[in-house]
Amino acid sequence: MSTAEPLPPEADIQAVIATLSPQWRWAAERVLSHGWEVFPCNDRVRPDPDWPKDKTDWSKRPRRRCASCKTAMDGGLRGQGCLDQCGHRLCHGLLGASNDIHQVIAWAREFPNANVAARTGIKSNLFVIDSDGPEGEARLRELQGEHSELNDTQRHQTGGGTWHYLHNYPKHRQNKARADGEWRNNSRTLLGEGLDTRGEGGYILLPGSCSRKGPYKAEGTKPQADVNDWVLDLLETPKRTEISPERKRELAANPRFDPSNAPGGVHPYVAAMLVNVVEEFRSLTSTGSGRTSMLTGGAMRLSSYANATPPSGLTEDMVREEFVKACHANGYAQAHSDWEYQLDRGLADGRGRQPSNWPLPEPVSDTDRLITEAVDRDDPDEMESLSLALGLPVEALRARYGRSGTVPGSGGGVGGARAGCRTGRRPVRHLELCRHS
Repeated sequence: MSTAEPLPPEADIQAVIATLSPQWRWAAERVLSHGWEVFPCNDRVRPDPDWPKDKTDWSKRPRRRCASCKTAMDGGLRGQGCLDQCGHRLCHGLLGASNDIHQVIAWAREFPNANVAARTGIKSNLFVIDSDGPEGEARLRELQGEHSELNDTQRHQTGGGTWHYLHNYPKHRQNKARADGEWRNNSRTLLGEGLDTRGEGGYILLPGSCSRKGPYKAEGTKPQADVNDWVLDLLETPKRTEISPERKRELAANPRFDPSNAPGGVHPYVAAMLVNVVEEFRSLTSTGSGRTSMLTGGAMRLSSYANATPPSGLTEDMVREEFVKACHANGYAQAHSDWEYQLDRGLADGRGRQPSNWPLPEPVSDTDRLITEAVDRDDPDEMESLSLALGLPVEALRARYGRSGTVPGSGGGVGGARAGCRTGRRPVRHLELCRHS
């Protein structure tokens, strides 16, 4: 708790709120009017239009973590358990959020330049649809065309210029989630690319805050509406296949996957990926960092192949079993009581993603490869001979084969490397080759 000066009587709270910095003033008013739970993040920053999209913006993260909490977390004590033991609210982000106006004002005085976040979920009665970038807005318009317009509700503009749509939390669906785990209130993919949701276990920055992308702003003062039923229906996910305690013990005792013994329908490339991703997670020890993100991220990646079109032969049950073995082998299951939830969260997030390099391109013929090399050299005599042999104008040859060392359909990255589309320079016996290919 803060050691800030005592607050005045309740009757003068509004006068105190009026003296706070804008983001804290806005948060404090919502604490009083809506009962939202809020907490301070790191300080507001100057917007940077050139900030890389894949670089962490720490201004949006919870404020700090003390030495005793770091020690407790390294020892496996996390979340509410650590908060109950140490009492350091600021060390636990949304778990330390408060709707006690005295605590909020104390934080505002201690950290006047902090970004302020609201905890979403049941206690704040807050469920948020987050359109992330132009693709998120486009996806939202597409869904509204297929179903109906979103209910008219309060919305906030994010630092990136897109929108948070604020709704009442659907408590009836939360009860269902507790019963059988089928409803996902935090999702990055179930509504489609660029359209996220934030519910129990999530948070959003509030107006007045400022991230690397820019300031957050409120649009009017509309009341929060209920969430459309079609949104909630899209957040339903198939109930996972339960793994029996006996099977878990078997998996824990057999901690290696042999791709040569994979079921016959699994593509060799995907089987090898399963080995690599799971082994990378397994190698992280109990003192290593980033194990949860490695688990959820790896499960999401493999789940995208398990649900890819055309089928890769991999199934979610295969992915789950391999991660179960790895979680027991590296101690993650023993250190984290929610390890199965984290695994299932990653698997669910992968269901809405099509791998960018799937299906893999077909192998490239030697003929195409050699012609591509000749076009890259762009020797006039050689190009004229190729044009006569293939019956194509020189410009057509350049358009079809001129890709600086790649051939049509090879692409780049993993697929291109597999296809062997980059080779050493070799002379082309162009007339003979083309006539006998």
